[in-house]
Amino acid sequence: MKDKYLMLCNENMDSFSSLFTMIKEKAPFIVDITNVADILAGKSLKRMKHFRTTHIYIAIEADKFIEVEDQLRDYCNSLEESTAFTNFLYLHKTKAPYTGEDLLKRYKHEYILFDHEEHLAQAIQFNLYMISLFNKSILSNRLADYIYHSFKEVVYYEMLKKQKADIEELNEELAKINKIDNLTNLYNRRALFEFLEKERNRTLRSFQKLGGDDYPIETKQFWGNQEGSSEVEEDFIEYFGIFSIMMIDLDHFKKINDTYGHLIGDKVLKTIGRLLQQQGILRDQDIAGRFGGEEFIVILPNTNANNALGPAMRLAAELDAIEFVSNENQRFKVTLSIGISEYHPTDKDNEAIIYRADQAMYYAKEHGRNQIIIYERVFD
Repeated sequence: MKDKYLMLCNENMDSFSSLFTMIKEKAPFIVDITNVADILAGKSLKRMKHFRTTHIYIAIEADKFIEVEDQLRDYCNSLEESTAFTNFLYLHKTKAPYTGEDLLKRYKHEYILFDHEEHLAQAIQFNLYMISLFNKSILSNRLADYIYHSFKEVVYYEMLKKQKADIEELNEELAKINKIDNLTNLYNRRALFEFLEKERNRTLRSFQKLGGDDYPIETKQFWGNQEGSSEVEEDFIEYFGIFSIMMIDLDHFKKINDTYGHLIGDKVLKTIGRLLQQQGILRDQDIAGRFGGEEFIVILPNTNANNALGPAMRLAAELDAIEFVSNENQRFKVTLSIGISEYHPTDKDNEAIIYRADQAMYYAKEHGRNQIIIYERVFD
């Protein structure tokens, strides 16, 4: 118990000086008989520094404590790093036996000393009480530490989880930003190639499930139901193991920039981006992006070249309904040349299908523009 320290203040307790001496002699903990002035002057500070604040108690006559409470609490709190110092024992004195009505309990820990009682018995009783107080203080502090550290771990865990979620969300947002074209809000060229590679791999796996390298349904894909094939087979053929792309180019876009200015040209490009994201033109699973300049690509999963005509025609019709206005109030229309091609199992890379769609698109331009050309119908 010598790791515990009691400061026994003797103000207003002159008649108990011999009892205080007996308490000090019999105590299994360190006792200093002192006064408030010495404590506030720091005369006990050197010894106090050897003990944790939970192992220190100050016993002081209750009326005296009322006089110096603010000063004493401020001083003791300055020694405590985490929480307020509360280890005060308030002493009361009486010459007659305590009846239970002499004292209105005002404080957490209070103790009554009696002039008439034999000093040894009273000292032993007081010291036993102090041992109990010290133990309660230490256990309470351990419990508080346990709760604090447990709660801190929970808080840290939740903070780390929140930070991790925020970082993941930020990374996802950055990854998305890196894939988006700033002007049209569509996917950029790099993202298009990533999606195209994924779709190509998916289609190859589907193609392998169909039964091998011969790809016996290839000729049926373009020309609809042929003699001898069932409707169920044809529906399956139209969607499984196939994808198409549209290559879209704005007609006479250089002339638009030269005539009306690049800001109007940007407005046209933004309009195309908006239409490609408009409900009812493409499906949710279709992927649209800006390939570069005034060129756009749309990837159409589970769609053969014939069925790709539908969204291409819807896009052209929606654009045809729009009339653009220049800064000088000049009105003009914009048309599209669209090339469509379907993935071939013999394609060795993504550039093959892009090349075919590009060829179809240039064919549309060379033959009057403002039209949709399917590569497999014209070149195969």
